Amino acid sequence: MTTPALIRKADMIRAAQVAKQTGCRLEIKIGDTTITVIPEESKQLQNGIDYGRPVL
Repeated sequence: MTTPALIRKADMIRAAQVAKQTGCRLEIKIGDTTITVIPEESKQLQNGIDYGRPVL
């Protein structure tokens, strides 16, 4: 049996959404591990829909 993940996929998706909405860089620190979510500078608009994704 494997150990549970320290951070779940839903947590990463939520962090990416918050980073994209606020335009702020997020750092998640768990023990010695640091996960940084950096939003893209430019938006990728097609037909009025933003298809840009933050960099994980």
